[in-house]
Amino acid sequence: MPFNDEGMLDNDQAKIILQNMVDAGRAGLFSWDIDKNRFQVMETFTGKTFNQINTLEEFLHEMVFHKDVRLALQDLNRFMTGVDDSYQSTFRILDYNGEIRWLFTKGTMQSENRMSAMMYDVTEGNLQQGHDHRTNLMNSDTFMRKLKNAIQCTKDADQHGALLYIDIGNFHSIINKHGFEFGSQILHKFSRILLEFVGKQDEIGRFPYDKFMILLNDITALPEVEQTAQSISSFFDEPIYIEGKQIYLNINIGITLFPDASLDVDELMRYSDFAINHARQSGNQSAVFFDSELMASYNREMDIENELPTAIYNQELSLVYQPQLGLRNKDITGFEVLVRWNNKNLGFVSPGEFIPIAEEKGYIVAIGRWIREESLKTARIWLDRGIEFEKLSINISTVEIAQKGFKEQLLHLCARYNIEPRMIELEITERTFMMTEDDENNIFTEIVKEGFKIALDDFGTGYSNLRSLTAFQINTLKLDKSLIDNIKDYKQRHIIIGILGAKTYLYDEIVAEGVEDKETLDILSDLGFDTIQGYYFCRPLSRSDMEQFISAFRATNHY
Repeated sequence: MPFNDEGMLDNDQAKIILQNMVDAGRAGLFSWDIDKNRFQVMETFTGKTFNQINTLEEFLHEMVFHKDVRLALQDLNRFMTGVDDSYQSTFRILDYNGEIRWLFTKGTMQSENRMSAMMYDVTEGNLQQGHDHRTNLMNSDTFMRKLKNAIQCTKDADQHGALLYIDIGNFHSIINKHGFEFGSQILHKFSRILLEFVGKQDEIGRFPYDKFMILLNDITALPEVEQTAQSISSFFDEPIYIEGKQIYLNINIGITLFPDASLDVDELMRYSDFAINHARQSGNQSAVFFDSELMASYNREMDIENELPTAIYNQELSLVYQPQLGLRNKDITGFEVLVRWNNKNLGFVSPGEFIPIAEEKGYIVAIGRWIREESLKTARIWLDRGIEFEKLSINISTVEIAQKGFKEQLLHLCARYNIEPRMIELEITERTFMMTEDDENNIFTEIVKEGFKIALDDFGTGYSNLRSLTAFQINTLKLDKSLIDNIKDYKQRHIIIGILGAKTYLYDEIVAEGVEDKETLDILSDLGFDTIQGYYFCRPLSRSDMEQFISAFRATNHY
């Protein structure tokens, strides 16, 4: 055994054991006689001597990197007070070269008042108790402990801190193009760059995938935080170089101040995540503060998220129908189905608010199933009443299309209500198309084979590109209102004329959305559009109101 009868190190035996462990992968050990105030250590990490050290607390103060001393002492206290059965701690040190190394320490009581422990260098190993070996930064667990301590310190000392949540917006694309090993090199270099922007008391942690957190301690003014975020964003305006390749990184930053925003760790993380989502929406290299305005938006989203799961059960959802006018036969050719939500606590909630939340949280699957059920039920009622139309257009999200059995469920509904698949058109955004582009058995191809129609919705928005018109089998192209609003502009009109010219080869029908005045309608008609949809013709109406509109319209055949 490496310890003598008094529980202290037997140097000869300990040196042999330690030497073997050093040869196998760098380790150290120490022994502490609590009653006699005697402490001995053998390690080769630092090159220091610890002759004047009498207690483990003194050793930790001397050995541990200054930023980690507080946590290391907390780990010791948990063991000494009986909270933990064994002593475990992971912390950083500066080695004899002045480089950061990570140590994992594990020990126990040899007797009532004698403690011994082993120390392992886990900097580059697979044992990740507190750090991320890919970047040599602390991992999420350690960072969260640091954040919790920082919050308490700011509260006690009436100070302020900031949390910067950073991600690489195009990291997934880089991996797809260059591979995972290349992505690992990106993360390593990115972490080295971030270290240049933090002060001696600040911290950086690596979170799963491409996420990083910066903890700014004891800030005296908001411009300090703004400057740090701006400096990071500005740095990545220029490319970095990996394996001789020039790589541009799209950086998003969400910023939360504490204790201003909250004293709760989980809440601060949620706020930072919310802020970074808004940063992504604002564009690349964007930094967004979680302020009072975002707080109101956050609370609104949380309220929506809480109420949404029971919306169907409480019968709060309803459908409205907007007719589409065929410009050749001057008659109603079809209807787009739109969902509405009126909640007893929130009042009217627009689809623009609740649909993205429903997609993110998975509620859209049940909502979408309900929409399709009610839509086909309406279609059957109208056909039985002699209301003729060519198609019913129903919006479908990425989440829904990815569900197993989606096509089968559609076919089952058509059979139940005796609706031919050709009368059902699925409206898909371009983003949804792109998400399934590489699927070996593309779901849209399968759906079209069954007779359903596919419409590319919102063409002309920021996502649009001409390749989408040839990459997928599209029956209907729906031009977004943003394009139609500018059709009176000479250049804009010729862009639309070009799209119209490709119709014969690419799709069956073009629908102009958002038509709001007669002048626009006349221009569209002169250009040769097939179909229009918009407030000038008719607003979305409930089923009963739409039935009255159809009756009146077809009685006069006037628009």
